[in-house]
Formats: sequence, C-alpha cells, structure tokens
Amino acid sequence: MVRDVMISHFPTVHHTDDLTEIIRVARANSHIESLPVMDDEGKLLGIIRPGDLQRVLDTDIAPQLVNAGDIALTAPIALRTNANLLEALRDFGISDIESLPVEAGHGESRRVVGLLLLRSDVMRRYREEMLRRR
Repeated sequence: MVRDVMISHFPTVHHTDDLTEIIRVARANSHIESLPVMDDEGKLLGIIRPGDLQRVLDTDIAPQLVNAGDIALTAPIALRTNANLLEALRDFGISDIESLPVEAGHGESRRVVGLLLLRSDVMRRYREEMLRRR
C-alpha cells in the first residue's frame, strides 16, 4: 500500500512564496525531487518539478517576481493512502513526476498527508511484495 512507502514529513511551499524561498526550501531538502505547492487553506494546488524550477532559473526574471503558483504543475495526480503500489507505478508513468503527493480525506477535507519520493522506491517495494507472495 502507498501508506507503507510514503514519507509523512516533507517540505511544501505556499503558492505565494517567491523563487528565493522556493530555492531555499529545495536546497534544504535536496533528497526530495518535487515540492508540493499549497494554498491558504493547506490544500494541494500543484507541484514544482526540478525541470519547472530549472526553466525559471534559466531566465532573467527577477526572483521576487516569480512565485510558486506561477511555475507549479497544477492539478497533479495525488494518490490515496490506501492505493496499491501498482496504481502508484501507473500514476508515476502518467504524471512524469518523480515524487507524488498522497492525500487523505474526502471532498473539501482532503489534505496532503504524505509524499512518495521516488518511483524507484515504489518499484523496489512492489518487487519485495511480489517475491514475498511467491
């Protein structure tokens, strides 16, 4: 299950954080590929992938003029805590993201509760589960 592989403590950025803050958070958490972008109520708005960040860094735009909401991939795929690992692998393939947010709750009460860090972590755990069942 996704809840067995996800991490529960992960960094996020607020949709109004500027590029300087995004870079600070990314550097402080270099083991995490993508950063979830949250709104004022703590709900997932999007995710910033390394390539998204690099494209902005390659421009001459002043860092204080770019915020997380501007560069985030909006409406990213988010997994449920009870999703199986095969679903997670499918969603990694669909989304072209190296880290996937995990949500719990329903409707307006949905909140990000975890992050699947790497596709390779999920694949390793999936192989372990398959071998254990044989």
